[in-house]
Amino acid sequence: MLFVSPRDFYYYWVIGRLLLTGGNPYDPQQMSNYFISLGSLPGDWEFVQFNYPPIFLLFFIPFSYFSLETALLLWSLFSIFACSFITFLGVKWCIREYNPTKTTIFLMIVSAIFTWWLDFFWNQSCFLPFCGILGFLITNRKKPLISGILFSLLFIKPHLSLAFWVAVFTRKLIEREWRFFIGLVLALGFLLITTTILFPFLIPQCVERLPLILAASYTYMGISLIQLLSILYDVRWPILTLSLSLFCAVTGVIYGFKKRFSLLSFTGLIPLSILLSPHAMPHSIILAIPSLWYWLICTFKEDKQNHIAKVFITFWILTIISDGGGNPWINEMLAALLLILSARPLINILSKPKDTELKITDKF
Repeated sequence: MLFVSPRDFYYYWVIGRLLLTGGNPYDPQQMSNYFISLGSLPGDWEFVQFNYPPIFLLFFIPFSYFSLETALLLWSLFSIFACSFITFLGVKWCIREYNPTKTTIFLMIVSAIFTWWLDFFWNQSCFLPFCGILGFLITNRKKPLISGILFSLLFIKPHLSLAFWVAVFTRKLIEREWRFFIGLVLALGFLLITTTILFPFLIPQCVERLPLILAASYTYMGISLIQLLSILYDVRWPILTLSLSLFCAVTGVIYGFKKRFSLLSFTGLIPLSILLSPHAMPHSIILAIPSLWYWLICTFKEDKQNHIAKVFITFWILTIISDGGGNPWINEMLAALLLILSARPLINILSKPKDTELKITDKF
């Protein structure tokens, strides 16, 4: 008996099993046939096409050696431990760098727990890039090589943090922080080489099917602007998708050039990236936790009894809890909350230097 529903993890587990038998997860027909062989009809699973980069396979294929029950238990424990540990370290780092109020710290912890619970509820994998973001923030200044290695986790789902990692790249290039790039290249190189050695057909197959993957990605019900327009109005706007991605990249470059911004403020670009990405599901908001912390720290520095922030966090938590009930308005509500968080970095860009950052002046 499974102690929780496998939900999306079943998809990962099946793909791993398919690979272990020599199959190709980028082939929808092979995926469909393999689901049927395991007793699941293709119609039971919307995602009969593998939409992740090849390097992602290395993170979950070890779990496919076990039975579904054992694999799910190990994956769940891994998720809980990773999120708990990195959240603890992240809160400590924020306390040391930004000296937030006790109310702010409490809201940071509560909002983080409920937000990564959503990823756990769906047995998803967004906790991996989330750990990469916080790990990068914590190690950036004193251990740039390690920060680059941890930063590689963002490229499991690179579209969800496009503006953020472009901004970081821009700032690192300006500051000539080559140790960060060395760590990043080493990590990504290891993942790519290992993937190529174990499954040499995967990367060529991914490149070949990339246009189809991108074309289908925003047809699933999600929280990005493209997905909402696609579902609500039945439109397909590839040019708009590319334009929004370009806007994210340009915003990231501009933000990276502004040397007055603090390290934590860069995470404010993540909600913008989620909103403008071609594909983002509700559990993707776990990546926005550092941005939410930044927003809380800033708002409570403006007003130590900020009731608006308390109301915002209440809505944030209630909306996340409601996702488990399948409420139809969940995607629109999450998109609206992300839109509020997205405003802060855009205001920073347009603000005068003396009005920016609310006296948060840590160095990048």
